[in-house]
Amino acid sequence: MRLLIVLLLIFVGFHLRAQDEGFLSAWNITQSSNTIELTWTIAGGNTCEGTFVSRSVNGSEEVPVFAIGGICGAPDRPESYRFSDTDTDQNGTYIYYLTFGSESTLTLSIVFTGFWNSGLLIYFDSSIGAHRFRIDSPAQQYDMEVVSLTGKVVYSRFGILETEFELPSQIWSNGIYLVRVFVGESILTEKFMVLR
Repeated sequence: MRLLIVLLLIFVGFHLRAQDEGFLSAWNITQSSNTIELTWTIAGGNTCEGTFVSRSVNGSEEVPVFAIGGICGAPDRPESYRFSDTDTDQNGTYIYYLTFGSESTLTLSIVFTGFWNSGLLIYFDSSIGAHRFRIDSPAQQYDMEVVSLTGKVVYSRFGILETEFELPSQIWSNGIYLVRVFVGESILTEKFMVLR
């Protein structure tokens, strides 16, 4: 019942020697619940001396987190791999360095924010000056509303398919707000604060 939530994907660097052009045919980084998923596909006809993944969180020292020894490509077909990082105990920027033997290095970055127990997350995004709403894997369309402490509905949407979108909190007064999400017969609730 988990749908992948595609977060901010920043292509930091992909360094290849000229003869290695096309070594990787696909790569991606996503958040699924509180797990970060890395996937990559090595193009057919290429091999390397193992794959090594290291990680840095919020500028910390780079540490190894995953390795595959031996040949990591197939001569006659593309070969796909996945690494699921469940060691996500802090919010922030996770940078992964994938090294493919002596062939190439891929660097991917994702801004990870863990969900609250309700499966909801509302957080202030300074880059847009407003709050973002995020829901973890709804199984169907859902409705939502934001209510002030006085009981006034300040925002509502119906038949939502997105798992993340911007809230117009920059036009709301400072204070505490309640968000209610209606998924089938379930109601999910969380409080958040607007403070400027």
